[in-house]
Amino acid sequence: MKRYVLFCSGIILLLFGCEKSDIMLYEQHPAIYFEQETYSYSFLEDPDAENKTIRLLCDISGSQVDYDRKFDVRVSSIDSLTTAEPDQYRLGEGVVKANDYAGHFEVEVFKDQRLDDSVYQLALEIVPNDDFPEVRLNQKTLILSFTNKVIQPANWNKLRWYFGTGAKDYFSTAWWKFICSVTGMTSLPFNDSDPDKETWWMTMEELIAHATRVHLALIKYNADPNNPDRPLKHDDGPYAGQPVEWTVKY
Repeated sequence: MKRYVLFCSGIILLLFGCEKSDIMLYEQHPAIYFEQETYSYSFLEDPDAENKTIRLLCDISGSQVDYDRKFDVRVSSIDSLTTAEPDQYRLGEGVVKANDYAGHFEVEVFKDQRLDDSVYQLALEIVPNDDFPEVRLNQKTLILSFTNKVIQPANWNKLRWYFGTGAKDYFSTAWWKFICSVTGMTSLPFNDSDPDKETWWMTMEELIAHATRVHLALIKYNADPNNPDRPLKHDDGPYAGQPVEWTVKY
């Protein structure tokens, strides 16, 4: 019996030792990575703006620390990923505030006539530094797209759950224009998973109110016998030519 107890105690100590070692290793090697692979912005969201500072969310692994940490981002060395010209953007800085598990990198983009008929891309890549010596290889690069045209908003993965069929990628130019015309908004800044409430200030209650208005407007649009364009159809995207449907319930 004593041998059994000693054996079990040894196993527990071994497991505890491995766990402690793993925790120490985890603490000693903080890593940082982009939360998403793409981000899109249109100056149609801010028609009077000549420039826009975009904050891109990054998450970290490892423990919190009681001081601010910086991280470095550069334009990707893969030339084919970036179509933006150097005078169309300015890279800012990346900071993870003390006692936070997430940070932001800022990049400023500039409005000009080149954006009127084109979408430009900027491939950004996190590089290791002293504060964050490790970077997740599959999440170190983010493609930022910007334009003056209608483009799928950066938070569409959140909005689509309230405007139509939820899980399906239901975006089209015609549908987004209809949403904006009914709500009187140029964007719907809702993202409940991003702590940057200066950018994503809209509450879920406000979003649901807007979605309800759009739903009622769509019913009215499709029911109007004098409307030669009914029902409303997607003009591009994966559902081009198909009627806009509404199956979401909330």
